[in-house]
Amino acid sequence: MRNLSMLTLTPILSIFCLVFLFYHITLASFTAPRYVPVDDITLDCGNATSNISKDMDRRDWSGDFQSKFFPKDEHNLKSNTSQAPKEGTITKAPYTTARISYSQFTYVFPVTLGPKFVRLHFNLVSYYGFEGSKAFFTVKAGSFTLLTNFTTSVILADSLQNQIVKEFRINSYYTLYISNNMALEMVYRLNVGGNLISPTEDTGLFRKWSPDIKFFKNSGLTIHNASFIPNYPKIANYTAPDDVYSSARTMGLDSNKKKMSNLTWELPVDSGFHYLVRLHFCEIDKLIYFVGQRRFIIYIDYLTVVKIQKKGVEDNHVLSIDLHPDTGATSDDAILNGVEVFKLSNSDGNLAGPSQMLPSLPAASTTKESKTKKIVFIAIGSGVGILVVLTLVCCMVLLKLRKSGHYVYYYQLSKCCCWHDPYKGKSTRKKASSLPEELCCRFSIDQIKIATDNFHQELIIGRGGFGYVYKGFIDKSMIVAIKHLNPESRQGAQEFGTEIEMLSQLRHGHLVSLIGYCNDEGEMILIYEYMANGTLSDHLFDTKNDPLTWKQRLEICIGSACGLHYLHTCLKNPIIHRDVKATNILLDDKWGAKVSDFGLSKMGLDQAAVTTNVKGTPGYLDPDYARRLQVNEKTDVYSFGVVLLEVLCGRKAVNSKLGQEPLHLPSWARKCIENGTIYEIIDPYLKGKISPECFKVYVEVAESCVRDHGVLRPTMNDVMERLEFASDLQQNADVEQEKINPSGDITYQEVRSFHVS
Repeated sequence: MRNLSMLTLTPILSIFCLVFLFYHITLASFTAPRYVPVDDITLDCGNATSNISKDMDRRDWSGDFQSKFFPKDEHNLKSNTSQAPKEGTITKAPYTTARISYSQFTYVFPVTLGPKFVRLHFNLVSYYGFEGSKAFFTVKAGSFTLLTNFTTSVILADSLQNQIVKEFRINSYYTLYISNNMALEMVYRLNVGGNLISPTEDTGLFRKWSPDIKFFKNSGLTIHNASFIPNYPKIANYTAPDDVYSSARTMGLDSNKKKMSNLTWELPVDSGFHYLVRLHFCEIDKLIYFVGQRRFIIYIDYLTVVKIQKKGVEDNHVLSIDLHPDTGATSDDAILNGVEVFKLSNSDGNLAGPSQMLPSLPAASTTKESKTKKIVFIAIGSGVGILVVLTLVCCMVLLKLRKSGHYVYYYQLSKCCCWHDPYKGKSTRKKASSLPEELCCRFSIDQIKIATDNFHQELIIGRGGFGYVYKGFIDKSMIVAIKHLNPESRQGAQEFGTEIEMLSQLRHGHLVSLIGYCNDEGEMILIYEYMANGTLSDHLFDTKNDPLTWKQRLEICIGSACGLHYLHTCLKNPIIHRDVKATNILLDDKWGAKVSDFGLSKMGLDQAAVTTNVKGTPGYLDPDYARRLQVNEKTDVYSFGVVLLEVLCGRKAVNSKLGQEPLHLPSWARKCIENGTIYEIIDPYLKGKISPECFKVYVEVAESCVRDHGVLRPTMNDVMERLEFASDLQQNADVEQEKINPSGDITYQEVRSFHVS
């Protein structure tokens, strides 16, 4: 996915109401209250003012004409705006205005790398000066065709609601035969057995979950457990809202009927496309007591999952999902909590199906596509207390392990996308023969020199033992950070290759993204996403920058812990960073933290230490690692604990200027904690700004991380959860203080002494 994404509409007459884009992070195993998108753009099309509009859910929408996303070129300036008529119902953004054009116009979105949701909102009403029956248009995003000869007039005739949303996911994270040059369209997202879940009730992804009643084709029992609280140790809790997993459909109590019938859903789909079907399971029935009690078979189009790829497709197709009890199980029953169906773009990048067009219109030919076979991919999600296994006939076995976590079976996208302009054809950049194929883009040295103005000194934004980091410009539009490794640096070819291999396989919102590399003429150069606010170190030590607030510091620590936790759990064996420090935590333009510099990273062993030569930075180096020459996840925990102390005290890990006693910050801080004087060495800017409850939890976490022996340290998951708890305590305390003194500064008493368990 490129940094500069274009959305183009080619109409006979077109109306376009909204684009909503945000980065969808590769799903990881960590716990967070809600997902916070990196890019969150809500554009109110046709709103020519600079005012911010509110929708029914109190979300903010900015007008398109005054925004940076609306280029003032000749075609765009020919478009007009129109107000939606008031028809007795309350209409709010983005449905109050629309942009109308008789020619092509384009929105341009500078966004970060990674998958994006694109949501197009349409209001199916009659606009002044707009003939809906003549409006047929095409929507493209980069190299993908999202809609072709699309018209709202047909939808208006068949729909009982005035507003519709078309949702697409570009550069998807799925890799079940799905490459990064595919896009997905959301066709169905159903809360099985439950009610409508609005976008604001979702987990931060603003998805709408509809009831399944229209598509459920036989009788069954709806069960709901309102008091059920899911636990998410295996997948991210934003995979689906808790309400999806607290309701379900089963076959009921009639055992004779269950032996003869299925749980069946019928979902009309366009022919000629491949589909991804994602099923969510969660065992909430209190009568299910043990593993293997409920077991059933899943059919897609009347075939078990292993035979699906042999199934053809008719011109007009209804996708059938059937769950049938396995008569050999203790409980002859089946259960389902949620369904998602996504259409996959074809080889031409097209998602537009024949159902989007009127028969009388000349449409893109789908004859060839209609003859292709449809493959339905199954991503099985299981809920709290469930494992899914295959029986001898590929039955999907639903097992109950209460409060052990949800499971969603999918593959993470592990390949870095080559940056190229979709309107200029495929990238001509080649990959290095000495490095793993298809990991990321290779740039020539000439391209790097152009991007850095021949390594101009004014573009230097960082330096270290490895060499210099430059601010660069790819194709004059994409800002990047370019690390130029000094050939005489301690970090040589091995670290260079490790960095490329590690970052090309990892995708997480709190890990810096690698865009590409250069390995020409003996040069070793790495190209990363640009982080506008530099390193954490830049804002803690000897800086002219404004001091970071305590809330900012807490969020930076939580984000960094999330990134490290992902490293430790994303693969079968943990990835150990081995060089966690303040200079390797980067900050984006919104002060979000991302862990960087993986040149020293090493693949560990599950539940075991790995013997290796000692690598790391003095002051952050784990003493247990230095003694035993064995590294594991607790090595990163120690280094991160040092960072936590640096954040609290505003002091470097090692500072010879302070004399012999406070030379090493962890040793000094631990003595101060034991003596009850830790408050005296914190950053003066923070005094009086940390609530006592938050301060105690934070210091306890930091102290536990820097203990001499690794077995006494917490896991990174524990650290992340305790930091989130500290943040909640601070927020609650601030709310209470604001009630007492709504117009004054908040000041807390010093914590003179407390006991660390």
